[in-house]
Amino acid sequence: MTPQLVTVADREPSRPVVTESETAFAIKVTAAALIVLFLLGAWVWTHGAERRAVRNLPLDERGALYQTTLGTLRGPCGAAHPSDGLDAFCRKQAEFILEFPECDDACMTLARARLSSPSK
Repeated sequence: MTPQLVTVADREPSRPVVTESETAFAIKVTAAALIVLFLLGAWVWTHGAERRAVRNLPLDERGALYQTTLGTLRGPCGAAHPSDGLDAFCRKQAEFILEFPECDDACMTLARARLSSPSK
């Protein structure tokens, strides 16, 4: 028997055996990951929609809306405990005013005070 020299190029490459159930599982995991990424992207997009809308307002309109919202927070929402009917409204106003680039330190303090107060 004479020894034969076998080169790497002559050998059939070995391939890992992947079962059908492993392939199906990989497809499901990939699909789930894509769905999660899509939902996360949609949430990020919609979360910034209000901020983009406020920043895209003409400067005079944005300034008037800011002053109105600030007046609401200082007036009816400025009480230590606004009436039960205004609590949710005042929280929304406080969240909303934080979207304005005009909201300075005093504005942020006012809004955060309303947001940190206990809700019913």
